Amino acid sequence: MHESARDTVEAKPQRGTAAEGDARAEEGVWRSDLPIDLAALGPVRVRLDMRGDDLRIDLDTGSVDIAGQLRAGGDRLKSTLREHGFEQVQLRVTTKSSVDE
Repeated sequence: MHESARDTVEAKPQRGTAAEGDARAEEGVWRSDLPIDLAALGPVRVRLDMRGDDLRIDLDTGSVDIAGQLRAGGDRLKSTLREHGFEQVQLRVTTKSSVDE
């Protein structure tokens, strides 16, 4: 019997304020770190930083091949997000040895 693959996501949303002690935190910025494990891609760490209509997405994976696939779909993702109301969309894809740090 073949075991079915499962996708998992763990969300840690934060609203940044200088009073929280995070030097990077800014008033009006929403941040979320999402370690996800997708059956088709494996583990990917997603960080979202949103300020008003501007969105920055950082994707980090342990695989050069998966990073290439994510980069290849980057323009389509940014275009779709702009169509849904984001003025500026930045996407950065990095490869590290472990995304579970």
